Amino acid sequence: MSGTLVLDCEGLSKLVRRDHKYALDAIVAATALASPRPTAVLASAPEDLRMLCSREITVVRV
Repeated sequence: MSGTLVLDCEGLSKLVRRDHKYALDAIVAATALASPRPTAVLASAPEDLRMLCSREITVVRV
């Protein structure tokens, strides 16, 4: 693995208003897509992230 990117999703979620349900997913997906491969995203609800990320990004349910 060439590097590890850790996102503070709890901190990000405080920045995103509740009525913007998919804004946080979009931020995470955009960051993953811009990251060097191989890239994995851990998510408790991975379905939406799988739709936003290409097949190059591994989305894992935690």
